[in-house]
Amino acid sequence: MSTSKFFLYPEKIWPEFEEIALRMTPVSKRGRPRASLKKIFFAIAYVLKTGIPWKLLPKDYQISASTAHHYHMIWSEKGAYAELWNHQLTFLEEEKVLTKKIQMIDCSLSKSRYGGEKTGRNPTDRGKKGTKRSILITQEGIPIAIAVAEANQIKTSQKVKILADKAYIGIIPRQKNYKICTPLRKNMKAKYLSRDYRKRWAVERTLSWQNNFSRIASRRERSFRSYMGMLTLSCCFICYKIASFWLGD
Repeated sequence: MSTSKFFLYPEKIWPEFEEIALRMTPVSKRGRPRASLKKIFFAIAYVLKTGIPWKLLPKDYQISASTAHHYHMIWSEKGAYAELWNHQLTFLEEEKVLTKKIQMIDCSLSKSRYGGEKTGRNPTDRGKKGTKRSILITQEGIPIAIAVAEANQIKTSQKVKILADKAYIGIIPRQKNYKICTPLRKNMKAKYLSRDYRKRWAVERTLSWQNNFSRIASRRERSFRSYMGMLTLSCCFICYKIASFWLGD
């Protein structure tokens, strides 16, 4: 996801997000007129992509850093990004781009320079503070669930097959609704690896797309609510990227 192409995404997504933003943004009858929500959304997307501190937000957006951060916290708390994400998943499912028969799960460790909720010592980075984020995707690479620094719990009513690596053996509880496909171990009864496991590269690709957002690759949010908002918004952009590939603009 190149930087030049990315900055076209907020413009495309805004018409769908506008109604959600207007509904979830409080209106005050006092004080100055409210800032442009469209410019605020573009400013938040810029911070997500580049990873710059809020106070270094370019003046070209005509939005102060405190205003952009304030609205980002409001939309994160009220679930505006999550609602946009759900709308996109519903649309992709209706267009038959999204299928949930085969799902894949993996995790990634990110640095957490400023600490915050749900951070801990990263064993792969000399014990420095870090955050573990897990992502569940479909075979098309579409993210459908995310979790941060928690055991992976999967709840589904459909019969699906979940592809995971050896780290998830024994962690994901086995249920009748889904079948877990992992690499073989010596003490396993299975004698061969399922062919479906070859498709697990898609989850690595989706994690790579998510790591292209500098605000995600290295966590700079002390607030867990703000960090989850950034994660959810990144999933919205990834869903749009896949939709534009399969369905066109």
